[in-house]
Amino acid sequence: MGFSLSLQSILKKVREITNVALWAVIGLLVATVVLLRVPTVQQFIGSKTADALSEKLGTEVSVGRVDLGFLNRITIDDVDIRDQQGEQLLKASRLSAKIDYLALLKGKIVVTSAQLFGMNANLYQQTADAPHNFQFVLDSLASEEPSETPLDLRIHSLIIRRGSVGRAVGNAARPAHPFADYPTR
Repeated sequence: MGFSLSLQSILKKVREITNVALWAVIGLLVATVVLLRVPTVQQFIGSKTADALSEKLGTEVSVGRVDLGFLNRITIDDVDIRDQQGEQLLKASRLSAKIDYLALLKGKIVVTSAQLFGMNANLYQQTADAPHNFQFVLDSLASEEPSETPLDLRIHSLIIRRGSVGRAVGNAARPAHPFADYPTR
C-alpha cells in the first residue's frame, strides 16, 4: 500500500510539473505576441532590420517599423533605400509578405504573396555603358563562395499598388516620378 501511495503522489507531481511547464510556454507565447504588437517594439525591430540591411547592402537604409503578423505575415512600413551616391533608389510606404515557414526549414525562401504600396523606384545609369544604380544590391546578395545549397527564392504573387518606376541614362537625367505628390497611404 505504501508503494501505491507514493506512485500516486509521484504521478500527481508529474502532472503538476507538466501543467506548470505547459502554461509557462503558453504564457511566453502570449507575451511575445503582445510585445510584437507594441509600437515601440515594432520600431525597435525596424531599426535593427534597417541596420542589418544597411550593413549587408553597404548603403543607407531606413525602416519605420516591422509588424510580425499572426502566423506567416510580415509587414514593413516606411522603407527607404539609398543608392551608393546617396540618391533615393527605392521608397515604399509598406511592404507586406506571406512566407512559407515549412519551405524555410528546407533552406528555401518561398513568398506566397508580396505586396508593395506607395513605391517609388529611381533606376538610372551615369552613362549607357555604366552599371545601373541598383547593381550593388544584386552584387551584395550574390554569394562570394559557391555553396552546396544555392538560395532558392520564389515569389508566387507580387502586387504593386500606387507605384512608379523612373529610369534615366546620363549625369543630368534623373527619373521623374509621375506619382510624387500622390499620398503613400
